[in-house]
Amino acid sequence: MSHPRRHLRLHLRLYLRLYLRLYLRLYLRLYLRLYLRLYLRLYLHLHLHLHLHLLLSPPYHPDLNPGTGAVHNHGRAETGFSFSGLTGKEATQSITRAVVQWVGASGWGCRAEAQMRYIDPPRLKNGGCIAYWSPPWSAYLDLRVIRKDGPPIAVEIDRADESTAVDKLRDEALRGRPALWIRWHGALRAELPAGVARLHLPTRSSKSPLRYSLALVTGTEAITLGPAVTPEARADALRRDQQRIADEKRAAARPQEPGPTRCYW
Repeated sequence: MSHPRRHLRLHLRLYLRLYLRLYLRLYLRLYLRLYLRLYLRLYLHLHLHLHLHLLLSPPYHPDLNPGTGAVHNHGRAETGFSFSGLTGKEATQSITRAVVQWVGASGWGCRAEAQMRYIDPPRLKNGGCIAYWSPPWSAYLDLRVIRKDGPPIAVEIDRADESTAVDKLRDEALRGRPALWIRWHGALRAELPAGVARLHLPTRSSKSPLRYSLALVTGTEAITLGPAVTPEARADALRRDQQRIADEKRAAARPQEPGPTRCYW
């Protein structure tokens, strides 16, 4: 009678050992996945809010008027992230200049018109009389912030939503790089791609002549964050990015093909 009991005990031990091992594996896998998602989302949220709060603080400028804290430029005043009476081009330059000053005050580097690559390979498309590559082989970011303690930050500055900024920032975020979209004036896009933060600067415009003004921004209520990039999306983007690099090398090794064709009337 001792043998059946001994076999039963052995079977129970093996069953419990296998059950606990499988249960712990599944539990730890699910727990770590959920924990990492929440941790990454919270980290990105706090990290971007901290840096954007510093960005909204008026940066030091050597030409500041000690009495008013304003930079005088042909009768127009600029105070940190505020300006008045500027054209569209001048407003974009003012915002870009403020970001560059903030980057320098943070001890980082900055590169304007930094080259980047889209993740998806380009395809030749026909648009009536024009043949073109979409997306193009290369694109350029308005600014790339170079940090010593983290990946570079991709920055795009736009007056309207009708641009390729969202596509560029989406691909940079999928590569694990913080992406910031500074949008000033006009209506906002309803949704943001994963990993992209948007800073909205609500400007006002006047007619005849068209000029833009921005009141001093002092809070973080103008900041909107897109959803966190999932590990699955990042892994898929890495795979497509490697495929795009291989396609680009093969295309560079082939004889040069004729460029886009155009029709002239």
